[in-house]
Amino acid sequence: MFNLDGAGRANKPGVMVQGWSDAIPFFKKLSVDMSQPMPLGVGFSLYSDHMPFALRGIHTASLRGGSGFTSWRGTRGWGHTMADTEDKVDIRDMREAAANLSRILIKLATVEELPFKRKSRDEIRAMLQKYDNDEVMKILRSYPSWLK
Repeated sequence: MFNLDGAGRANKPGVMVQGWSDAIPFFKKLSVDMSQPMPLGVGFSLYSDHMPFALRGIHTASLRGGSGFTSWRGTRGWGHTMADTEDKVDIRDMREAAANLSRILIKLATVEELPFKRKSRDEIRAMLQKYDNDEVMKILRSYPSWLK
């Protein structure tokens, strides 16, 4: 599952996989095969559109911009605010992101077998603990009942 709300926000579009690093080798090889350098990273956010998928063990990723994901400047930025308007998007960056994503999705749709599998409940729990999200979710009473 790809979360695309970061597309077109900065140069050098890359992929940030959510939670599990076992998808990184696939994207590294794809970057080489495409002759398209892509910054790659692993992280996890409780507050993103992909969260319900990740909590069911489905690999998720964000199409992200910025060189090595350093575009964050310590403030919330424009995203998901009233100021999040199309004039903030660089059309050249959006085109490059769309081209890269199209190639990534074609590869994912046509690969013989995906090199990463759906995660078990134990693996999901471990991922939540790794990123210190399990306690936050329990405090917020948003910890999924199927993981208890």
